[in-house]
Amino acid sequence: MGLVFYIVENDEETIAEIRQKLGRYPEFAHVQKPTKKVSGFNIPQKSLKKGMFIPIPLKAEERVLEDTEFAEYCSEAIRDMRLHSAYGKRVDEILDRVDEDTLVATMIAAAKQESGGKPLGQFVFHRWEPGPGAFSFSIFHVVQTGPGIAARRKLNMTEGQLYHPKNAAQLFLAYLIEKNGRRTADYFPIDKDWDAWARMYNGKYWKRINPHYVGNMKKYYAQALQDEAPQVRPEYWAGNNVEMFPIQYGMDIGTAIRHSNTVNSNAAHRENILGNRKNVFALRKLVFNYLKTRYKSDKWYAGRDKIGIGFDAQGVFLIFQRDNDEKEVIYLPSSV
Repeated sequence: MGLVFYIVENDEETIAEIRQKLGRYPEFAHVQKPTKKVSGFNIPQKSLKKGMFIPIPLKAEERVLEDTEFAEYCSEAIRDMRLHSAYGKRVDEILDRVDEDTLVATMIAAAKQESGGKPLGQFVFHRWEPGPGAFSFSIFHVVQTGPGIAARRKLNMTEGQLYHPKNAAQLFLAYLIEKNGRRTADYFPIDKDWDAWARMYNGKYWKRINPHYVGNMKKYYAQALQDEAPQVRPEYWAGNNVEMFPIQYGMDIGTAIRHSNTVNSNAAHRENILGNRKNVFALRKLVFNYLKTRYKSDKWYAGRDKIGIGFDAQGVFLIFQRDNDEKEVIYLPSSV
């Protein structure tokens, strides 16, 4: 997912002229018709200056993604941020107040509110913010001034990289921490004080500027919390024809599942055992539920933990083993 900029040629150039110029190219034809969803060119004429870089909005099919897909990116971002030298401590403090699923639900709700509801990414991933006189970027529309630009720089990301959902999720957490410091965790869970969250994220005049903000957030947050993976169904598998894959250092559970799926799909002469990313995410959540139940923590250990993907008459399953403990077989409920 890349970002292309248009460079303003002179101070007299208008947005209408820019749209017309870009419309001559098939890949940018979608920007010709001014709509709310393609609002990346919402810059007042007085703010247009020669040499200004204006991000060109992506097409809708390049922006929209499913909740389950975005949730996986959010989870990966959370785990990466826990290891970040500048932000790891504050992210852990948030996770002392809420579990990972609740934090992911918060991120989904905030992203939906900022990007036009469902499906995620209806609105373009940048827009001109007249108040601060700067662009906001990512599905969360984090303004690139003050804490927003500090967060992006500490993450060592360009504006274009913020278009990727995982990078956007990292930016969201970094922005909250830059803005609130050691008080960041006090806002969680967000449903304990919606007004406080709205003031923090949207400013003290949020009721005047965006009176539906809290109502929308409540709706999206409740929907995200209800979208839970099925409960673990432990089964004991007697076979030994599934290749177990050790989780490697620097690898998250989702990546390990995808790798094991590829290895065992090839061995079974089957194109794709799991079928799609939604099933990867569902199994990932089941593994975390299992770890919490068995080991009282959802932490996994590179080199010690192994997983394998297989299928039998009962459906698709994942095998998990730590050290020399007994193997646990977790079936994907939708396949049973």
